[in-house]
Amino acid sequence: MAKRRSQTGAAKKRSATWVALSAVFTIALCLRLVYLHSIQNSPSALVLQTNALRYHTWARAILDGNPPVPPFDQPPAYAYFVAAVYRLFGADPSSVRVAQAVLDAIGCTLLAALAAQRGVPIGVAWATGLLAAMYGPLIFFTGEILPATASLLLLGLAAFAGSRKHWHVAGVLWLAATLFRTEFLLPFVAYVTWVFFGGLRLPARQLATWVILGWLIATTVVSAAAGRIVPYTTGFGLNLWLGNNPHADGVDPFPPVPLRAALERARAASGNDPVKLERWFLGQAFAFWREYPGEALRLLWKKFRWTLVDRELPNTGDVAWQQSHSWLFRLPLFPLSFGVVLCLAAAGFATGFGRQCWKGDFIPLVIVAACTLVTCSVFFTNGRFRLPLAPLLLVSAGHFLAALTANGVRRHLRQHPLALTASVAVALWLAFANPFQVRKYFVPALLTNAGVAERLAGELQVAIRLLERAVAATREDDLAWSHLALAREQIGDLVGAAHAYLDGLTFASYSQDLRQLAREFCVRHGLKPQWIDEWIENSSLTERQALRTQIVETIRKATGTKHSTEQWN
Repeated sequence: MAKRRSQTGAAKKRSATWVALSAVFTIALCLRLVYLHSIQNSPSALVLQTNALRYHTWARAILDGNPPVPPFDQPPAYAYFVAAVYRLFGADPSSVRVAQAVLDAIGCTLLAALAAQRGVPIGVAWATGLLAAMYGPLIFFTGEILPATASLLLLGLAAFAGSRKHWHVAGVLWLAATLFRTEFLLPFVAYVTWVFFGGLRLPARQLATWVILGWLIATTVVSAAAGRIVPYTTGFGLNLWLGNNPHADGVDPFPPVPLRAALERARAASGNDPVKLERWFLGQAFAFWREYPGEALRLLWKKFRWTLVDRELPNTGDVAWQQSHSWLFRLPLFPLSFGVVLCLAAAGFATGFGRQCWKGDFIPLVIVAACTLVTCSVFFTNGRFRLPLAPLLLVSAGHFLAALTANGVRRHLRQHPLALTASVAVALWLAFANPFQVRKYFVPALLTNAGVAERLAGELQVAIRLLERAVAATREDDLAWSHLALAREQIGDLVGAAHAYLDGLTFASYSQDLRQLAREFCVRHGLKPQWIDEWIENSSLTERQALRTQIVETIRKATGTKHSTEQWN
């Protein structure tokens, strides 16, 4: 009788678990599809830029039988994933976004399953899964043509396989995750070390064998394609240099303007060889630490603090601008932000999960989170790079909410009131303070990209506002000046367009493209193209102002314009 009741209870629990997991998957998928629908006609979705454009182009080249030749400064695995989706569903970025929505919904379900193992109440699975389904960064990155979603799912699968003692499967999944994002090699090494010294030497060897063998094969394939021995990817040195140089701000993924001349000299000296450039980048980063140890430590602290703020810092696109095109991200307190989840997770750590997380099932999540903090602090930080923090934080937050409904928090408050209060207070400070003026931070080059996308989408006034902010921050940005002038011309503000060209050529006279666009503008509107050459060759402020006045007056007479827009210089 007792055995039958036990079997019946186990069956009911399995049934309840499946109901919870099915509900989590459905809710997560619906939210992601709703988000994708909300951005389908947005400039950020229609105009691919930076890494998204690169992966799209790379995937098209693979399908055409002309894949890029190594060495690669980014892991090629994600490009082949995009190519596979294009092969199956057509070469449209929206097909990749839908595929990633499905994968991320599976990831939310997997996280709920991982949270509810080993006798944990079913409420933990519900809470963790629903938090993951509603977590804003996970929703957002399903719409990005970036390896964030796929690599996070692979990590979750590897952790789940390890919790079930399927070590060979876990090894293959860890291998796939590291091939998508090479920074996952650090948590893998830490995890294998923990498994080995935890007494599981054979599983540790099995895990290590798969990853070592896979990387040897990948390196061999890449070297064969390159015709020489090259690493699987060469992006390590570049990323280290971008986050560790005298002009680094800890986030900006573009080479600093003052160092671009040195970078061009290094490229010329190396014959633009990525392997040789890798050594140059590493040397420059290490030299920065040797010569400016105080500044390097300050920058390290800044990157650590910014990794834990509520704001999603930009990387390949301006996140705030991208999210502004979705009504889903304009709702109050929804989707859940990093700061909210961090506070819930802190409460979870203080109410018991802090002890549970050291069990074997959750150790991979702990290690990945710790290594993510290290890599973001050492290299540079942004919303995408810190995304691997999410699984551990969501599981901890889920445990807290489950305990809240079961009155576990009240019991803990009576026993350890200071621990819970202090944990939440620290999390609030970390997430919602304003260290180093993080709330005002922006990457000028990404504002330029946003302005370009808005112009190409026909949103000219929005484009002008973004581009004016970009050129105010970086006067040497010839792309921003070009599109600002084009946008002003498109709205009929020819005087404003002329000012933009002249001011752009003042600050970015090196740009042949800007010169050519300015000459073409003159031809279109009956101006003398040689005026552009005179402007560039003449450094006298008085003579330049006279030439500007002549150009503006000529436009006014031709168009009847009475007022000119403000000039920058």
